[in-house]
Amino acid sequence: MNRHPCGIIRSDDSGVLLMVGGDDREEFQAPRQAIRILARGRGIEPIETRLPLDFDLLSGKECVAIVLCESYPGSYSQCFLRRLRRLFPLTPVILLAGDLCEGEGRTGDLPPGIVRVCRRQWREFVKDDLEPFLTGGTGRLALPPIAADEDYLVLASRPLGDFPPLLHGGDSPAEAIAFRSPDSDPKEAALAPICVVSPFDHALGEMIAEIWRQRGKGSETFTADSLLAARQKRPGDPERIVVDSVARQSADELPTIKKLSAAFPRTQIDLLLFAPRIEDERLFVPLTNVRLIAKPFV
Repeated sequence: MNRHPCGIIRSDDSGVLLMVGGDDREEFQAPRQAIRILARGRGIEPIETRLPLDFDLLSGKECVAIVLCESYPGSYSQCFLRRLRRLFPLTPVILLAGDLCEGEGRTGDLPPGIVRVCRRQWREFVKDDLEPFLTGGTGRLALPPIAADEDYLVLASRPLGDFPPLLHGGDSPAEAIAFRSPDSDPKEAALAPICVVSPFDHALGEMIAEIWRQRGKGSETFTADSLLAARQKRPGDPERIVVDSVARQSADELPTIKKLSAAFPRTQIDLLLFAPRIEDERLFVPLTNVRLIAKPFV
């Protein structure tokens, strides 16, 4: 018997990561491939199957993690989830929700004891949650299924243990970066660490900027043109640029984002779009520093 890095004792041929569904949809191909490679690199066998799940296939297996690809709301019945939980009571179950399931998180009718991840968040999820769990048995997925976000916050605040960064965390307000002193000339001050581009709704832009200020990050709002103009006169590379483009089509926004990407090649650019699809993502693939985020967002 060998001890898996997660602390799970298993025989050489019994440790598996189960992936159910999603093989017939393009939106799940990239995350499934990444999870498959990660599992094999950690000595875990990925088992991929469709519904209806043959539970006999898992007989005698030690299931390290379960990933359910949800193509549409209600893909997995409560009966199926209960049977899965009875078979693997302590195994983390991840529901990878596709584009058609974006609104499901706001219904308040989600199955308990399951980690729900939107399909567009899969890269962050694999890096921040799944990889630490499969490698060292740490992070959100290491908590019992009954654990809530509050439990994760308590554990992550302790000095011991290797937990990934919290989505709602940030630097201490005492470490806030002052991007403009009262006596400095705005035309000469360095660009703020967080630059928010909000040409259509200034109030929304200020709300986004305020979120970053609460996390201890100096922020400033611009239009795309004013930010590009500031680039020519003010020093510094922002840590991040957040672009609110909910009122425009992705294709219409592409020329502006290309300009920002070229002007700030070392800066992460987050583009907020309303319910972007894979077709939208393809437009921005060549821009390696641009990430699409769906609105409503957290």
